[in-house]
Amino acid sequence: MNWRPAFEVYQEVVEAHSGKSFNDMPFYDLSKFYPFVLGRVGAEGVVRDPVNRNPDGSMLCVGDMPVNSLVDIVTGTPHSMIRAATKAAAAATEGFTGDRSEGATLLIECISRSLCLGDSLPRELEAVRIPGLPQFGVLTIGEIAGSGKNYLEFYNKTTVVGILNV
Repeated sequence: MNWRPAFEVYQEVVEAHSGKSFNDMPFYDLSKFYPFVLGRVGAEGVVRDPVNRNPDGSMLCVGDMPVNSLVDIVTGTPHSMIRAATKAAAAATEGFTGDRSEGATLLIECISRSLCLGDSLPRELEAVRIPGLPQFGVLTIGEIAGSGKNYLEFYNKTTVVGILNV
């Protein structure tokens, strides 16, 4: 990054922000809170979870990181993640026109997100619960989706909420 080994730059940013050191803990225990966001022209950025550092200073991420990509290092809190999931549930509710007596809520959650939430995961599950509908879901290793305007993308750290007629 910026013509330097990726981990060198990443380490400076994450350690300065977190007050923690990669030397004192396993890589993913800290990196799971600081994913990359790949910039996309005219579209929302795509999250990439760094899962390991390599001896040459490069980093291994879940999903592709094209050379010369514009990236940001971001972070969030369980509170901000739950707030975002609540918005997804509200959008699903607004878009559902079927009969609620025959519906169910489907939740698809990236496992890296659930690892960040930790003990707060049950709070998120409750926050996205839609009254009167049974809820079911899966933990995944990322999701593949598209907005209908761009190519399909592989996403990390997402929560997808949908209402199905069953």
